[in-house]
Amino acid sequence: MKSASSFLFLLVVFFSLLTGCKKYYCNQEEVAYLTLSQEDLKIDPYSGKETLVFKNLNGELIKLNNGTRYSTTDTRFEYAQEYANEYHDGCKGDYYTKESDYLGLQSLNDSNSIMINLGYSYTFDYPDTEKKIMLFFDTQDSKGWCFLGSYKFRHDSILGNHTGGDSVVAYHDKVTIGPKTFNNVVELYTHCPSPRAVEWFCTAYYSVTEGFVGIRSNLGKLWYLDARL
Repeated sequence: MKSASSFLFLLVVFFSLLTGCKKYYCNQEEVAYLTLSQEDLKIDPYSGKETLVFKNLNGELIKLNNGTRYSTTDTRFEYAQEYANEYHDGCKGDYYTKESDYLGLQSLNDSNSIMINLGYSYTFDYPDTEKKIMLFFDTQDSKGWCFLGSYKFRHDSILGNHTGGDSVVAYHDKVTIGPKTFNNVVELYTHCPSPRAVEWFCTAYYSVTEGFVGIRSNLGKLWYLDARL
């Protein structure tokens, strides 16, 4: 009888340990707090309240006059809540906080739009603290093959590619786009978005003081900044 009781006790202990193996020690510390300074924000020269007028070489107009700009702060934890509840007694592990800044400008009655996002690509798997800028320019006639590039930056310049295929082509002290001339412009390239794309907006001309001043497709279609109001 004693032997049977001892065996039962050991069996209970064994299954308790087996179940306990699912639980792990959970530390919880802030591993990064990534914010954007006022100097960083200057890489985006828009307030969201301006009106931008772009023209192409046929004299057609794009007017962007419906805008917004705001900043958000996001905190990410190492474990999702469901996983934390099951394996860590509700502890979601280490966490980081990163700030991002969003600008959107669009036409009121069609799909012409500009978006700029400033922030960090930091994750637990890739703890990269370099700042990134995402630039987006879409026109109604782009058929989805808009300009979309992501680059590293500091407050006064775009430095280079952030994702594969996007690159800085050149820095221009002065460049002529259509009939207009602009100063201190960086020429940016983004890769083909799809093997189905015969034509896509591959090149953007960007100024830290004026923002987008031009965009060009791989087949030469060109839009240039005609006015900023």
